[in-house]
Amino acid sequence: MATIFTLLLIFAGLLACSNLILAKMPDSKKLFDKVAPYSGFVGVVLLVYGLFYAIKYVLPYFGTMLQSLAGWLAIAAVVDAVLLGFLLGYALIAKWVGDKSPQALAKGEKFRAKLAMAQIPLGIAGVALGIYSLI
Repeated sequence: MATIFTLLLIFAGLLACSNLILAKMPDSKKLFDKVAPYSGFVGVVLLVYGLFYAIKYVLPYFGTMLQSLAGWLAIAAVVDAVLLGFLLGYALIAKWVGDKSPQALAKGEKFRAKLAMAQIPLGIAGVALGIYSLI
């Protein structure tokens, strides 16, 4: 289960950095065009995994995790996963929640707009933390 989380984090990080990657490697456009329709689904799954890990592993052991570098990196990976998951999955979440709660949709859009400015740094961090987790 941790390996799936790590691979999702890396994949979501690459999706979040797609503009940066395409600027450096324009020939990768075909690949990103194939996976772009799934970015919302990847985001929602990553958001759920991130929240699960936060509740199950980070919150109960938060004090202990702060005592080591690996703990800090694990906390950073979970926070990055939740934020990336929200950013990538926002369109699907908005579609599911839209009619039921317009106030929540407006608040979510404000948060997404603020977070969108940090999409590329979050993506780079997601890739780096995911690779670190694999090692």
